[in-house]
Amino acid sequence: MDSADFVGKGYISGYAMYNLGSYPAAVRLPIGTVNKVHGEIYNVPNDLYPVIDQIEGAYEKDFVLVYPQMIVCNVYLMEPKRVAGQFEWIPGGNWTPELQRGSGAVQV
Repeated sequence: MDSADFVGKGYISGYAMYNLGSYPAAVRLPIGTVNKVHGEIYNVPNDLYPVIDQIEGAYEKDFVLVYPQMIVCNVYLMEPKRVAGQFEWIPGGNWTPELQRGSGAVQV
């Protein structure tokens, strides 16, 4: 993201990450489920949101609390029924280059 400023790394709790091949997807888990998804935080200019929304169009946009910074951020989430049994769950919720190459995820 050239127009966005990198803020840092963080995680969201109560979500799972799935490997869709060339990119990951986050999914909201049932309340009380303990699982983290790790990622990067960017300060995005308001005029860039329509572009991102168009790219991420198939996802639900939500606001989440990001730890350890304790800031609220936008996140794009996939519906759980779209990943169930079709994509690999990423234990630990950490997207790595190795996952893009097809190793390190678990078929669920």
